[in-house]
Order: sequence, then structure tokens, then C-alpha cells
Amino acid sequence: MQLRYNYRVYPTPGQQTCLAMAFGCARVVFNDGLRARLTAREQGLPRISDGELSKQVITLAKSRPERAWLGEVSAVVLQQALADLNTAYRNFFASTSGKRKGRKVAPPRFRSRKDNRQTIRFTANARFKVLGSGRLRLPKIGDLDVRWSRDLPAEPSSVTIVKDAAGRYFASFVVQTVGQPLTDAGSEVGIDLGLTHFAVLSDGTKVAAPKFLRRAARKLRRLQKSLSRKVKGSNNRKKAVVKVARAHARVADTRRDWQHKLSTAIIRDNQAVYVEDLCVVGLGRTRLAKSVHDAGWASFTAMLEYKAARCGRTFARVDRYYPSTRMCSACGHVNDKMALTVRSWNCCCGAIHDRDVNAAINVLAAGRAESLNDRGAHVRPAPVPAARREAVIHLGAGRSKRSAEGVPVHQGGENVNGGGCLFPLLQTAVRVEPLEGEGLTNVLHLVTLADGRKAVLRQPKVARDLPKFVVPGAPEVLAHNGRGDVLVEYVEGRTLADALPVSDEVWLSIGLAFRKIHRIGLLHNDVNLYNIIVGDAEATLIDWDNPGQGNPLDELAAFEEHLYLHGTVLPQAFWTGYGHTPDLNLLRVHRIAGCIGWLASEDWRQWEEDRALKPEMLARVRNWRRLLARWLADQFRNDFLAAEVAVLQHGQRPEDRHEHRRPQHSQ
Repeated sequence: MQLRYNYRVYPTPGQQTCLAMAFGCARVVFNDGLRARLTAREQGLPRISDGELSKQVITLAKSRPERAWLGEVSAVVLQQALADLNTAYRNFFASTSGKRKGRKVAPPRFRSRKDNRQTIRFTANARFKVLGSGRLRLPKIGDLDVRWSRDLPAEPSSVTIVKDAAGRYFASFVVQTVGQPLTDAGSEVGIDLGLTHFAVLSDGTKVAAPKFLRRAARKLRRLQKSLSRKVKGSNNRKKAVVKVARAHARVADTRRDWQHKLSTAIIRDNQAVYVEDLCVVGLGRTRLAKSVHDAGWASFTAMLEYKAARCGRTFARVDRYYPSTRMCSACGHVNDKMALTVRSWNCCCGAIHDRDVNAAINVLAAGRAESLNDRGAHVRPAPVPAARREAVIHLGAGRSKRSAEGVPVHQGGENVNGGGCLFPLLQTAVRVEPLEGEGLTNVLHLVTLADGRKAVLRQPKVARDLPKFVVPGAPEVLAHNGRGDVLVEYVEGRTLADALPVSDEVWLSIGLAFRKIHRIGLLHNDVNLYNIIVGDAEATLIDWDNPGQGNPLDELAAFEEHLYLHGTVLPQAFWTGYGHTPDLNLLRVHRIAGCIGWLASEDWRQWEEDRALKPEMLARVRNWRRLLARWLADQFRNDFLAAEVAVLQHGQRPEDRHEHRRPQHSQ
């Protein structure tokens, strides 16, 4: 890939005179070429070829007295000025014909000596050279003093000398480089760009907007007033113009430096980055125009894009019409249009969303779906037929014509190739057998498909609407009917409940599994030891029925409760894999609140009344309830203040965190 490396140069007064002459000659050749093309068009003559134009405005012009001074600068500079003219025409015609995407490009215009930016370009034919002393040798200009802030990675193919409005000189080298892939980061991030917070990441991180232009507004106002008082054409006015330009350049440089540091950190820490494709031009016409231009979203996303390509990361833009702000990241419901003053909102499913964090999570989900969806369709975390990669079935086959009870329980080795299966994919099954470790409220089958894949067919005893999410790191959902029956990729291993005790390496991998989902703002919402599959130093979370947003401490506290019911505790190795150890007192408060929620819920009564529940499972459930009640009583007895805080916290919660049902406080 080609990259530009910019360096500040400090020409001597004599070299500044030579550069000014080169700038002027390049401008004259460009304008002469443009005038010749326009004249030919007005007179109805054929288009002047590039070679004929070069001969006319450079070679023959040097022989005329009024253009003899063109020979005092490098011929490469003049040829590159005509090359810029030809490029401008090609871009204009490509934009007019529709071959060039984006905004319409205007035809080339005449250059002026009063333009804020003057440039000349030297290619390899000019034989420019970087000397061993660090100076840059340019033909007919001399050796320029360069401030080398970093080394060039390769030999440059061209160098452009730029003079900006502030009177500063820069050397911009074009270098052909190879990518520098970074190690796999293992995390992905969605970014919601804004004005109050410049960027809000899907992991909850909020980057405050620095507002460089607003902070420099007082000084800019003073300098602009001073400029307006100067007489036009006077030397004092020229000096005032330079002062204003330097102040604006300082703002732009500070913003660019800050954006480079932020974009580098994001690309370094994430394997994939997804941003919303904002219409900056349209927003620049609103009453927020000054703040929009001050933010510099376009330059920031451009930095993310080229750095991702260079470092082997994934970068994608989400469609600008995607309702990331109004869509609930938990259930997929799209809310009504919201004013900018609304910073948080409640969904009908009970979820409470921070406006920007919710948008970032939706951008992440949409970006992942677009990167995995080869049809280019919008895939949302909502109860709709599964996407092509997720289900491997036709969209019309998302629901079965049979009842929600699903297929009957097959005996081991029974062939199910006949018609009438719950999912079309099951028609390819060659073996269906009951799976050991049957859940409390699910019937499980181990399915072997014709292609050799193994899957788990899970059928809830009580049919219910369950949306299926595409969650990174979770077993792939192969098919489902939207009523709880699901065919999911089989994960080799044992449940954590069956594998206890396990080694520190396994605990480390369990901590990593929790960290992966919590960093992107997701909760599993049904964590127990039977939903964690462990193998040799690795762990996987399964049973992704209802992931959503919430406080990670709630989930960690629930995990602690389940471990307590199985006679163990969280070891330090888990926190090492998780990345940090939270405040244990605060975690204890969340655990007390969760314990109250469990004991006050209807689950216990349903299990007691479930005649299909095996006696040993019913005994286990009753033992769990007794242990939780005893533990909660100990908390009230030993530290009543912490328990009281938990009760108050639980009383303010609209839902129980596990099954999303309102707890029965009267019990």
C-alpha cells in the first residue's frame, strides 16, 4: 500500500525565493493548459492530447520571451502540474458519467497566487535525493533542512513540497510499504460518534469530545477582529492574515495528533472495528455545523480505515440509515424518533439503555452481521428467521407447520430422513439419540448430520418465544423455529458441574470467556454450571437464549451463587482470566440482591409442580433453595447493613435478572 510521510522543512531565504518561483511556474503552466483546453472546446476543436498540450505550454512556451523564465525551474515540476490538470479532468468526467462514486466533482478551475496552499511535486525523474546528512536535495532549489520525526520505511517514489496558509513548508513523501499485521486482539468494537462524547465504544467506554475549535475560539475571535481593522493591501494586514492562519493551523494540528493517537489505540486493541457511515456534509448544513466540523469525524474514520488495512484488522461502515440509536440492543424493538436531549430510554422489554452505548452495541451487531452475511441483508438481534449463515436454511422455512411440541423423542439410532421434521436441516440427520445431562426444563438430543457434524437438539417443555442472537464465541445456531426449539452446534466437553474440581488453566479460560462478552456490553443472562462446557484448558458458554445488557456484577454474582450451591468458590485464576477483580463488597451486595430475587421468584413453585421433573432433580432444587435461604440468613445476621442495601437495590429493580419476570415481593 502507498502511504504519505510528512515532515517539516525549513528553507533558507534564498531557497524560499526559489520555491516561490517554482510555485509560480507550476501555477502558470496549469492555468495555460486549462485555458488551452477551454479555448479548444469553445471553438469546437478536437480535444488537445496530453503530449500536444505539454509541447504547447512548456516546450514551445520556453522559447518565447514572455515565458522564458519557465526554464529556471525543474521541468519535472512543470510536467507534474499538467499531470494534475489531466487528473482533475478525468475525475470530473468520471463523476459526471457516474463511474466515480461519492459527491459530484467540479471541473478544474484556474489557480491563483492568493491560494492558501501552494504545492509542487518532484518524481524520481527529477532525481531528488535524501542526503546522508539528513538534508533533502531538490533540483534548482538546493538542500533543504528537514526535521525527521521518524525514518522513512522505504525509498520514496515522489516528494511534494507544500506551503500552507501559515507560511510553513512541508515535504510529503510517497512510499510503497507492506502491511504490518498485528497479533490477533480477540475483541471487536462498535463505535458511535457524537458531539458531547466524541466516541462511545460498545464496551461502555466514552471518549469525551476535546472541542479544540471551541477552546481556541476566544483567541481566534481576537485575531480575527485585529485582522478586520487592518487596511486591505497593507503589510500589516498580510501579517495579521498569517497570525490567523497559524492559530487555525494549531487547532487543526492538535486535533489531528489527538485523532491519530485515539485511532491507533483502537486499532491496536481490537480485531474488528465498525463505525456508522455518517453524512458529515449534510450535518454540516445544520445548526450543529460548527460542532460537527470541530469534531472531525471524517478524518477520524479515514484514519481507522487505512490503519486497519495496514495492521490486518477488519474495518466496516454500517449503513447510515440503520436505526442504531432507536433500536433496543436487547430485543430488537425499534423505538420512535427521539430528540437529542433524550440521553437514556426504556424499552418495552424492560431494558434501560444509555442512548450512545446502545447505539454502539447495535453498530457492533450490525457490523458483524454485515461481515458474515454474504447476501448483504440487514441482520438484527430480533425474533426473525435466522440469517443464512446462522441457519443454513431458506428464509421461508424458519417455522415448522407442526406444533411447537417439536419432534417426538427418538430412540437411539433411529433414522429421521423421512418428511415431517421440525427443521429441514434435520432431514439430513442420520442419528438422533438422547443426550445425557438433561436440563431441568429442556429435553436434549444429540444429532449426527449426514455431513458428519454433530448438533444438539434442545426442546423446552414449555414452548416460548425466544429470539436467537449471533453472539461471538457462542456455539453456532444451525436452525430454530422461534418457539424455543433449537438446533445448535455441538461442543465437545463436559459441563462445569460435572467437571468440578478443575485446574487453574480451566478457570483462566472461564474468566476469559466471561471477559469476552462483558467487554462488548453483553450478558449471558442464564449463567449456571450446566451452561459452561469445559475441555482441556478451554471453556465455552452455551444456551444463549436471552443475552442482553446489564451490570456485569449481576452475572458474576449469579455465577458465585451457583458455585456456592455446588460447594466451591471462585478462585483467583478466574479473576486473572477476567482481567481484574471487582470490589468484593460490592459484588456481595449484588449477590444478596440476586439471592432475594431467586427466592421471591415463581421458579421454585413451577419446579415443585412439574410432575415430569425427576425425583433426584427435584431433590437437588429443594436443596438449592435451602442453601440459598441459609446463606441469605447468614448475611442478614453478620452484616445487616449490606443486606439492607441489597433489599433497597432489589426493590428498585423492575425485573428479576435471570428469567426477566417480576419478583413476587409479597413472598
